[in-house]
Amino acid sequence: MIKKHDITPKDIKDLSKKQKKGLLGLYEKINRDIRGSILELSVTLEQMTTICISSFFVKNTPDQWLFTQTIFNESEISFSNKIRILEKIVHLRFQKFEKKHSNLFKKLNRIRKLRNRLAHTMPDLTAERRIEDVQRFKIRLEYYEDGKIMHHVLSIDDVSKAKKEATDAFHELYELFYLIAPIKK
Repeated sequence: MIKKHDITPKDIKDLSKKQKKGLLGLYEKINRDIRGSILELSVTLEQMTTICISSFFVKNTPDQWLFTQTIFNESEISFSNKIRILEKIVHLRFQKFEKKHSNLFKKLNRIRKLRNRLAHTMPDLTAERRIEDVQRFKIRLEYYEDGKIMHHVLSIDDVSKAKKEATDAFHELYELFYLIAPIKK
């Protein structure tokens, strides 16, 4: 069993091809799990943001879906712009909610930025780094900024924190949805 810091860079050279292949396979699974879980949560948050905006402007359900499809799906409004629109609505019409959930839009923006980083980067393909990262349950993403190769390292702990923040944001959006479109009994 691999324990944290058991494999040193020198040890990596001594691993058999089968051992390296197994570790690289584990790295790919960790990479998919980390990226997939954050991407899935961010899609849910974006959809809930869209539903809140649509519900605010259109109260009739069939018309609401037409509004959503026409305005949001066909015009390709970004998640960033949806967050800004909803933030403006909350600021102008739901001040009590805004006060109670003052960090909601910061949370949404952090998740959006992380989602963009995950969606628009690729894992570092250096085998030695991937093997080192596996034992620490991390992934190292590679991207370019100002012509330089940059790295962003994500651990399982980072993902747990992001999941908690996304879950909290979802519950806050759900609460907002019921303020915007209360269920009639």
